[in-house]
Amino acid sequence: PQRLGEIQQALETPSKWENRHIGLLNTHKRLRLLFGECYGLSVASKPYQETVIQLTLPALTDVFDMQKIWDEGENHGLGRA
Repeated sequence: PQRLGEIQQALETPSKWENRHIGLLNTHKRLRLLFGECYGLSVASKPYQETVIQLTLPALTDVFDMQKIWDEGENHGLGRA
């Protein structure tokens, strides 16, 4: 429970946790930059049972939507992964 709280807090206030949870933070930041503040990662856990990481993404209607998002991401310095 304490570790889960730490990870959840890191996703909401990343500046405090820059040197920890790098993969989760980078993914969460990239999703928010590309798609907006209501998208990203969330983490939930049942101790000693399971941990669930949920990705919230917008529904894309066609491949041109994704191309536009990638192009905009490159303009923000995100580049292609």
